[in-house]
Amino acid sequence: MNLQVFGLSKSFKGKKVLDNINLSFTPGIYALLGINGAGKTTLIKCLIGVLKPDEGEVAFEGEDITKNPREYRCNIGYMAQYATYYPVYTVYEFMQYICALNEIKKGQRDQLIRDVLKEVNLLDEKDKKIRNLSGGMRQRLGLAQVIIKDPDIIILDEPTAGLDPNERVRFRNLIKKISEGKIVIVATHHIDDAGRLADQIVLLHDHCVYDTSDINSHREEVDLEEYFYAITNGEVADDY
Repeated sequence: MNLQVFGLSKSFKGKKVLDNINLSFTPGIYALLGINGAGKTTLIKCLIGVLKPDEGEVAFEGEDITKNPREYRCNIGYMAQYATYYPVYTVYEFMQYICALNEIKKGQRDQLIRDVLKEVNLLDEKDKKIRNLSGGMRQRLGLAQVIIKDPDIIILDEPTAGLDPNERVRFRNLIKKISEGKIVIVATHHIDDAGRLADQIVLLHDHCVYDTSDINSHREEVDLEEYFYAITNGEVADDY
């Protein structure tokens, strides 16, 4: 399984945001790093197919994703940083709604929902209103709606934002648990999350890919946070 980016460039109002991006993703966990304005969000939008590049292409299994967009969307699960939920729904009702959106057969929904909620440790909360969930529970619900259709590609935008340290650890472990055999791309400005979660890093800097490397090389040779700080000249690492 392979997700590739070939010569991708994107500008807005004449300003270059991404410049000749070339990447190749195979199953594993990738941390997408970069300071404010580096192009992370724009790259994610191109990867999920909601934004068309000015130049280049994104290809899944060798085929441009614009050729069969509906089929591609069935293979991708995306969790936005600020996910929107229906607060009056219960967890179970919301997952029924997600199943309907994904055209999952009615006869399969109940057991599938229970299996997924169990996997993200929310089965005991299935009858609770979403408005009454903690921040960590909402993030786990967001992950549940991503994995219920069993996508090959999972893209998570700042999945641990706003979580306390204990919830961040639990959520990182959950991502590892559901990642087997899948391409998982995690955009984050938490360098600690990247170091503890990812197999590889993708560092965007000055609108280009500055580095793609095995995370173990940074664990052994240099502290990842110091490396990131040195590359970005000490600029604050915020997402956008």
